[in-house]
Amino acid sequence: MRNYFAAIAGLVLSATVLSGFSITPSTTLTTTRTVTGRVMDAGNMTGLSSVDVVASGHQIGVQTKSTGEFRLDDVPEGATRIALRHPCYFNVQVTIPTTGDVEMEIGLPFDRASLKRAGCGGLGARKR
Repeated sequence: MRNYFAAIAGLVLSATVLSGFSITPSTTLTTTRTVTGRVMDAGNMTGLSSVDVVASGHQIGVQTKSTGEFRLDDVPEGATRIALRHPCYFNVQVTIPTTGDVEMEIGLPFDRASLKRAGCGGLGARKR
């Protein structure tokens, strides 16, 4: 009986000591990756500048250079889509792998209706 009370006293003491501490789950580190590539006019395969390239669902984006090249850093693992926007071309969403760095080439189709929009009928855009 004496050992029984000693065991209970030890548990109470242990519970009292531990009650001052909190155990929290460890914080998971988010792994990021890089998405690089080139955006081109789907008709003549020339590089497109000033295309917005955005990781859908995240506030991470860049614009393409004059050659159509882009580099999107810090894209979270699990991001599944990249959105491409330009006022003279159709908006496109591209599915990407959920892990690892990604390299791609994308052709944007010209939006003929954009010829009526300011800035799309002259330099920087082409007429078909």
